[in-house]
Amino acid sequence: MKHTLFTREEEIKRIETEIEVKKIDFENRKQALEYAKREQERTYNEKLRQMKHAHEVELARREQDYADKQDADNQRYQELYA
Repeated sequence: MKHTLFTREEEIKRIETEIEVKKIDFENRKQALEYAKREQERTYNEKLRQMKHAHEVELARREQDYADKQDADNQRYQELYA
């Protein structure tokens, strides 16, 4: 009877140790996933910022091109009717 009780107590301790190891492993994986998520969000926000900036630059360039063409057309018109 004592042998069976000892064996069961060992089994309980082994299972408890296994549970603790799995808890630690879970927490480590959880922290790694949270870090990866933060890094992806940071990268996404940086790319979004860069894309917005590139869009603003391109829009300003196109607006300037349009204004230059309008000025050139207006100047040609003035020369024709002057």
